[in-house]
Amino acid sequence: MKEADKLLEEEKDKRTPKVEEGKEMTEEQKKQYQELIMELNERRQENFQSFVKDLDKASYEERERQAALLDVVALQQASNPAALVSAGAIKVLVELVSSGSDGAQIHSASTLATIAASKHEYQDMVVAANAIPPLISLLKAGSN
Repeated sequence: MKEADKLLEEEKDKRTPKVEEGKEMTEEQKKQYQELIMELNERRQENFQSFVKDLDKASYEERERQAALLDVVALQQASNPAALVSAGAIKVLVELVSSGSDGAQIHSASTLATIAASKHEYQDMVVAANAIPPLISLLKAGSN
């Protein structure tokens, strides 16, 4: 996923309208830049959706590595929790807190906390996904 983000940043750098130093973008350049940002955000969202879908199908060991990556990604940009929610990550993360490896449980709980802390609406979504019982169990018993 980091590689995909890097490629999107490189494309953004290449396609951003060039402006002479000390001058502002023209209205047309601003419009082009906004369209570019929207396109890249859509592609980034597709990357998140693909990653979450793959996480759901990954092996037990691979899920731990991917849960750790989601934990980092959720913290990288303010917009990432929203992208993860849109990609359906809450359900998969709750499943990992319930039945993942020790590392997957810890990283999934942390990612859920990051998501919930980012927006009140997401707190409600985490609760609605029935995350509280497995989180309490994790706190009481520790990881598997």
